Amino acid sequence: MKDNSAGDSFTKKLAEKVAQAKENLTWRNQYMTFKEQFCEEIDEAKEIGIREGEYNKSLDVARNALSMGLTVEQVIKLTGLSEEEIRNL
Repeated sequence: MKDNSAGDSFTKKLAEKVAQAKENLTWRNQYMTFKEQFCEEIDEAKEIGIREGEYNKSLDVARNALSMGLTVEQVIKLTGLSEEEIRNL
C-alpha cells in the first residue's frame, strides 16, 4: 500500500487554512474590497483604451480625408477633431 502521509498532511493543513480564511471576516472584507477595486481599475483601463483607440482612428480618418483633398473644415465636421489637431497632422 502506498504511503500518502505527506500528501495527506499538506491537504489537512490546506483545509485548515481555508477554514480559517472563511471564518476571518476582516480578511474576507479586505479581499472583497481589493477585488472590487481591481475590477474597477480594469474597467477604467478598458474605457481609456477604447477612447484612445477612437481618437487614433479619428486621426487616421483625418489624414486620409486630407490626402483626398477635403478641407480642414470638412475634416473637422467628419471627425470631430479640433482645427489645431488636424493642422498638427
